[in-house]
Amino acid sequence: MKLTVTHPHIPDPAAPLELAEGDIIWLGPQDDLSPSWYWCTDKMGHAQWVPAQVFERNGEKATLTRAYSSRELQTHVGDALEGLEQIDDWWLCENAAGQWGWVPEGGLKKI
Repeated sequence: MKLTVTHPHIPDPAAPLELAEGDIIWLGPQDDLSPSWYWCTDKMGHAQWVPAQVFERNGEKATLTRAYSSRELQTHVGDALEGLEQIDDWWLCENAAGQWGWVPEGGLKKI
């Protein structure tokens, strides 16, 4: 999906979670505005939002069913992006320089 940036996005300054298939995470609260996303903590104690589509829940823990990174992509108005995946109101995108990360849908327009 071809997208263009209508509002800039500055990523969360916290280090992203980099998770592999089979990793165990501990589930925290669900996001009120994006119900597929949970605040999760990895075995090193790092926490970030993780979508339910990438894990299988088992009580308060979950196992990753595929690799996942919570990396966000910094964008500027007018940037052309390739939308790779959409989960709720976030897009996983790649820019022309080959950089990739999550971008909120509210700052994007389909072209």
